[in-house]
Amino acid sequence: MASTKLPVLIVGAGPSGLTMALCLAKHGVPVRIIDSSHEYHRGSRGSGLMPRSLEMFKMLGILKQVEEKRGVIDPPARFYKYPETSDVALTDANPLMPPIDPTPDRPLSSMWFVPQFRLEAVFRKELEKYGVTVELDHELLNFEKTSSIVRARIRVKSNGEESLEEINASFLVGADGAKGLVRKLLEIDFLGKTIDADGMLVANATVNGLSTEFAHVWKLPNGLFFSLRPIDHTTKVFAMAVLGPGALLQDQDNPGAIRNLFEKHVGRPDVTLGEFHWYSFFKPNMRMVSKFSEGRVFVVGDAAHIHSPHGGQGLNTSVQDSFNLAWKMALVFHEHSPIELLDAYNEERLPVVTEMLRKVVGLYNAFSEDAHKALTSAAHPKELFQLDINYRWSPILIEERNPQSASMEELKAHAYVGWGSSLCAGDRAPDAPELVIKGVRESTTLFEIFNLIMHTILVFGDFLPFQNLGAIINSQSHPGAMQIFSVSRDSNATAPPDVATIYDKGGHIHSAYKVDSDSAVLIIVRPDGFIGCIATSEVGVEKYLSLIFSKRG
Repeated sequence: MASTKLPVLIVGAGPSGLTMALCLAKHGVPVRIIDSSHEYHRGSRGSGLMPRSLEMFKMLGILKQVEEKRGVIDPPARFYKYPETSDVALTDANPLMPPIDPTPDRPLSSMWFVPQFRLEAVFRKELEKYGVTVELDHELLNFEKTSSIVRARIRVKSNGEESLEEINASFLVGADGAKGLVRKLLEIDFLGKTIDADGMLVANATVNGLSTEFAHVWKLPNGLFFSLRPIDHTTKVFAMAVLGPGALLQDQDNPGAIRNLFEKHVGRPDVTLGEFHWYSFFKPNMRMVSKFSEGRVFVVGDAAHIHSPHGGQGLNTSVQDSFNLAWKMALVFHEHSPIELLDAYNEERLPVVTEMLRKVVGLYNAFSEDAHKALTSAAHPKELFQLDINYRWSPILIEERNPQSASMEELKAHAYVGWGSSLCAGDRAPDAPELVIKGVRESTTLFEIFNLIMHTILVFGDFLPFQNLGAIINSQSHPGAMQIFSVSRDSNATAPPDVATIYDKGGHIHSAYKVDSDSAVLIIVRPDGFIGCIATSEVGVEKYLSLIFSKRG
């Protein structure tokens, strides 16, 4: 039966908007996603997908489709001499983002290059399964919000004609980019600065005369920096970036001007720039919102934060904004949680984005001082893979095993870099292979077990400290909110009725979650793949559920 509740309106159909739409659709929330553009986005734009985003795509059920759209695997760079711009100064320099060694708890260990237009196509195709399509030529004009509804006025273009539509929504999510209207109508401060002295041209173009086995880089004395990275081997389409003084690049965002720049400054008659598929110019901005929401209206992605592309954090951070917000919004939409739960979106994401911007500014400054050194010396820091992002300061966590002793300021300062080998509530939930679900699956992983639309409870050791778990869950959450597993190193272990048993054949869960074989610990993993609760008693479980759910009865 179709829902009679008002849909969630998402403004903007880039990665953050599409992620939000797909997450909500999988939660059974009616969604409308609109975009003012006449056609789908073109160009590679943000194309580096970090391991944490890949893990989230796995939870969304689209990782395989995304992998099929991968471009050239991170190629080594060739740096060319000047003025002999065809002579190689350095060959086979480090890839942009060298992979780390995979481990049982971190199996996805490299950045994938997937052009943004291909990634968005994967999302749109998956959304079609839920009856959701992107509504192009739909431009937000304004909205008004009350405590229970958001009314949005939309300009619709169709067959050369315009009409107005009013959409009543339960929530509105602004995913309309840094220049979008949602944040401006909310009058939320966009704090930071624009670096007017610098500029950046980006384009996708067919290039003849360059090997697709390498990225090609020229750093010139006048401050211009040219980079051409192959998107794939067959079409010879390259992602092109030209960085340098804004005065040299301003008003050059057209194919003829970009060709002239390359010919004039690089001077390679053997290399020709053919068809341009997409191009754009921008000045580096380092900005973020002072808050991520107001009432029933939220901002995600570039609408909430914008920065230079150094480090490849933009698209990934945007996707994770939506992943953090969607499960909370779904619970509130279905009246399973109080609306105050949505306050945690701002509480959790604001420190993460603050630290992300701090990291990116550092990379930008290093690149500006010495691009060659920044790209060839050491690999980028591993925190750019985003596997260490955590929410240990969040108000909706319970940690009984290792109560926090650090101050809130210190916890937030580690939002991006993490805490090393320790594991607490608020951390990313690790993966674990070599698992047997007795009577169900002979071989699986924890990432295969996690469920996007429900919490996952892992009970280690003796069930006695949690003997009333079923009653607690029934009284404090709704049916279908939890999946419960008993985890044991003993292949003959049994569990209470209605509780599945995971045989930790290789000991990987116990190792990743820092649990001794004889310890009694309960860990709750949230739908977004972060640990919400580590409890050693039923009291801890009750406290966590009371933070998340509306009490039944």
